[in-house]
Amino acid sequence: MEFEAKTPTAREADETFDRSLIAALVAIFILRTASGAMGVLVSLYLKSLGVSGTVAGLFSAAFYAVELVASPVFGAWSDRHGRKWFMMLGPIFGGIAVVITALTAHIPVLFFTRLLEGLSAASSVPSALSYISDASDRSVRLRGRVVSLFEIATMGGLALGGVIAGVMWDRVGRVAFAYDALIYLVSLAIFAWGVSGVREIVHSASQHSALRDYIRLFRDPHLLSFAPAWLAVNAILGVWVNLLPFLMSGHIRDPHQNLMGGFSGTVIGLVLATFIFVFAGGILIWGFFFSQVSRARVMLLGGVGLLFGIAAAYGINHLPIEDTTILGGLLFVLLVSLFMESGFTPAALGYLADLSTRFPAHRGAIMGLYSVLLALGQSLGTGIGGRFADWRGVDGIILWTLILNGIAIVCVLILGRLPDEQARGETTVELSTHQ
Repeated sequence: MEFEAKTPTAREADETFDRSLIAALVAIFILRTASGAMGVLVSLYLKSLGVSGTVAGLFSAAFYAVELVASPVFGAWSDRHGRKWFMMLGPIFGGIAVVITALTAHIPVLFFTRLLEGLSAASSVPSALSYISDASDRSVRLRGRVVSLFEIATMGGLALGGVIAGVMWDRVGRVAFAYDALIYLVSLAIFAWGVSGVREIVHSASQHSALRDYIRLFRDPHLLSFAPAWLAVNAILGVWVNLLPFLMSGHIRDPHQNLMGGFSGTVIGLVLATFIFVFAGGILIWGFFFSQVSRARVMLLGGVGLLFGIAAAYGINHLPIEDTTILGGLLFVLLVSLFMESGFTPAALGYLADLSTRFPAHRGAIMGLYSVLLALGQSLGTGIGGRFADWRGVDGIILWTLILNGIAIVCVLILGRLPDEQARGETTVELSTHQ
């Protein structure tokens, strides 16, 4: 019996991933793996050098400060000079940074390498986001899947990088930085030879026009309500990803806080990886409801979920975790809260992707807002969080998280009072006629 080959419909074709788009997502995953490994390795390295929590927080803040300043610039340049070159700059900057780190213990030089890491993120993320935004213009469903997979690649890469970093640090010490350079090299190769068909239209819009678009964006009441919430959420992520490894490491355990000291690099990496993988799994599931559920409601659910996570983290830090029943219950609550929180990120990224279609000549600059808000949030979160960590250790960053989450919930409640269709970005954006 012969079966007639089924020709995909135009709608089905619009919702498929081409090879270049897949390569871009894989390259981002590997780049984030290298970046995640670098972040954990630097935290462990700084702890071995005996620096304070404040200094460790400033190192992380410097990384995000550079990403904050440089992302709009690189995004605008990618509009004018092509996306692919700026995607490739990311692993180049990162590779240089990790090689320098492997060769020195001088604090000012190590600080400089964090600046290079900030340039790595600032150059690759806006250009890659602009590319996937271009590629998903033809379908709302495709955009939902693509932005969810981008976030999964980001979170999954950070998780894998944390595991790799912890294991390598325990086994080879500073030599781990050299191995991380090889991961950056793999990412560069995929960007260079795997990504093709990138829309390389050079736009002639002036910088004044791009600035005018930014001013126009920040007059929008939805963005004015959304931006502080996104800043607060990114500050929370920055605190836990960057400061928790620092606080958990070291040979001396605090007798009053279970999570203060005494953990190996391998254990720290596995802890971070578990939480990030759960977060990434939540992003994947939320992606299927991307165009069906109010984004404000999803963000509010994330804020409520985080309240349970804060309570669970405090319990783990103080209750007798030798009791497996207590520990298991607290971990279950923590993991459920992470799943609830994970819906915030694809909603935020989808919002900006939809918004960028209104400014096609400045898509890179607009998508640079993703990195701007992420970097500013994490810079403020870790910079101030370092002081909370010096004050009360893990309890300090739990309190700081509670404050930030309160800000996020208030802003999302304000956003939820705006017209629901606008909050979801459904009437402000017209995608292509292929839909």
